[in-house]
Amino acid sequence: MIAHVIVDVIHSNVAKPFSYLIPEGMQVVDGMRVRVPLAHRQVDGIVAEITQDCDVPPDKLKPITSVLDTYPAILPHMMALARELANEDHCPLAETLRFMLPAAMRTGRTQQKKIDYYSIAEQVDTNEAIEKQGRSQKRKMLLRVLCDGIPRTMAELAQWVSSPGDAVKKLMQDGYLQKTEQQEMRRPYEDMELTPNKAPALTREQKNALEIMLPDLKRGKGAFLLHGVTGSGKTEVYLAMVETALQMGKNAIILVPEIALTPQMVQWFRNRFGPKTAVLHSRLTDGQRVDEWQRIRMGDANVVIGARSAIFAPLENLGLIVIDEEHEQSYLSDRHPRYDARKVAKSRCMREGATLLLSSATPSILSFAMARRGDYTLVEMRNRVLNRPMPAVTVVDMRSELAAGNRSMISGLLQQKLKECFQNGRQAMLFINRRGYHTFVSCRSCGYVMRCDQCDVSLTLHQPKSGEPGVLRCHLCGKTERPPDVCPSCGSKYIRYFGCGTQKVEEEIHKLFPNIKAIRMDNDTTQKRDAHYRMLTDFRQGKAQVLIGTQMIAKGLDYPKV
Repeated sequence: MIAHVIVDVIHSNVAKPFSYLIPEGMQVVDGMRVRVPLAHRQVDGIVAEITQDCDVPPDKLKPITSVLDTYPAILPHMMALARELANEDHCPLAETLRFMLPAAMRTGRTQQKKIDYYSIAEQVDTNEAIEKQGRSQKRKMLLRVLCDGIPRTMAELAQWVSSPGDAVKKLMQDGYLQKTEQQEMRRPYEDMELTPNKAPALTREQKNALEIMLPDLKRGKGAFLLHGVTGSGKTEVYLAMVETALQMGKNAIILVPEIALTPQMVQWFRNRFGPKTAVLHSRLTDGQRVDEWQRIRMGDANVVIGARSAIFAPLENLGLIVIDEEHEQSYLSDRHPRYDARKVAKSRCMREGATLLLSSATPSILSFAMARRGDYTLVEMRNRVLNRPMPAVTVVDMRSELAAGNRSMISGLLQQKLKECFQNGRQAMLFINRRGYHTFVSCRSCGYVMRCDQCDVSLTLHQPKSGEPGVLRCHLCGKTERPPDVCPSCGSKYIRYFGCGTQKVEEEIHKLFPNIKAIRMDNDTTQKRDAHYRMLTDFRQGKAQVLIGTQMIAKGLDYPKV
């Protein structure tokens, strides 16, 4: 048998399948990852097709070196999707196949996490073994703990016996204990507090929306645009749709526009459906991403929640895809090869017999036009739950504030409202669409603006801490440089800083309310692992009264004290 392999090398010279002999006894199927020789090196590849013959004589074909997994990593419908994306973006198939696999899995950067478990060895009489331990109370206690037949880790044994290592080692040497190695899945948000709940009573509009969409969900078809005002209960509609899909034995994908929204959505779904909810996004560690991908591929997870890249989750028997806040531009990937997660979702639904649900309080013009044309069925929810009124919006003219002597970026009205908010034990969220301290640096003499010489965008001033010297940073390429003392263009000393970012707002809040704790959430403060989750958890628990952030805090976060 001959395998036609797409090698994981991006170059026009190898943008075609290569044929390899399948060695006698090697189990190879379509979609499996294999190691194959290419020129004078070994490379990874994906089996695209298996045939009995090809144009090349068999004696000139090289054999596959090894298989990398015991299962096909790329399912047939995902291979078809990769071909479709490659044709649309005019790129090699190997490039779009990379969407389907975690990068660390392709490069071998991560290994399985193994944990040692200890249990009573076979054919050992526990009572007799305890009697033979003499005066060692540790070894006796360990044998009593393990006599129930449940294997335990060293950490679990340490809860019963302090420093059990030497005692376990002695029992192993005497043949009373045995050690087994098991893989431990690295799961995101493991410490998340869950409170299992049941679905609340639905409003009339929620029921109407479900009556329109559920029949198509049960038939495995349909594409809907759910236009519901903020607070109308769209999330409960998602949960009801997912519950119906799971009852049918099908799986679901939920896309959110920001990684910051993922923990909140995961908590809602785990509260309702338990631990079989997986997470996929770019801020997971390599190990977490690979383990979550494997859980999904092996069928241990039936709901996948994540940002844009989660649309490529290797789910089988897909029944529903939900795209929350569908109008957001973050669903568009601007890196080559480019794709629109909404378009990919529609393609997957049509190919796999699933229902697509786009949802937003402010649908994009394109989606609304497609609904008008009949590509989507428009479902509307015009009222908030319990007929709550829409929030009052006040527009403040900052020119009037300046004329009144307020040179702060925070208006008098906002200061008053924040003070009332804190006195009542409530919380506030302050949104500004720029990170950093000042948004640009300019010369007042000649108008010169400091720009990145690589990207031609204005440099932003970042100030690590109050009083420390700042640094100018390009938000596109990351280049940094010191702020100038004189204008590079005319030599004038009249250098001034303009605009404000999240750092400046944070400083102003500390000046106005020195006893109030604030959390700043932007791309500078969320680089560490689980930073989004930790910050939002602290805010939810009331450890801070103000959340200051860029667009990542302005997309559907739900906190009762705000």
